[in-house]
Amino acid sequence: MHADTLSAAPLPVGSRLADRFLIVRAVGRGGMGFVYEALDEKVRRRVALKCAAPRHLHRLSPEARAAREVSHFNVCKVHDVHVVSTPAGEMDVLSMEFIDGETLSARVHRDGPLPPASARAVARQICAGLAQAHRQGVIHGDLKPANIMLGRDADGALRAVITDFGLARLQHDADTGDRG
Repeated sequence: MHADTLSAAPLPVGSRLADRFLIVRAVGRGGMGFVYEALDEKVRRRVALKCAAPRHLHRLSPEARAAREVSHFNVCKVHDVHVVSTPAGEMDVLSMEFIDGETLSARVHRDGPLPPASARAVARQICAGLAQAHRQGVIHGDLKPANIMLGRDADGALRAVITDFGLARLQHDADTGDRG
């Protein structure tokens, strides 16, 4: 993400949320919120925090409900939903696995198409993550390069991770027409 895009982020670096999360830096912005790298001081680990934008202060719970259903190496692990007080008022904050990397969209924009072997590896990983989500009854609803993070696994190999389940639906909900 470009610094100018993130300049409107509502949480300053160094601020604390819920006496638990120390904001390290803004790392992304979407239509419904901001994503930060943070330190979860309670469990002493790096996390990503997705904070609802002011006009969507309580819109993250359905995302968490759907994403928490899925457990797979190629799907971003969601930890919990927190309600925190900020200068803008109370808001939902989603804590999740921090993926140190960049989006597939940013990589392609910067470097052009992935080399064929890398493209195949990324495609296989995305398919594996989606297959697990579908087995667990979750439909992503917004799969695109901006919602795929590229990082590295413990061995240094390319790891593709599906993120942003903001438009996801549980299969049961999709079958019955329930929208959350």
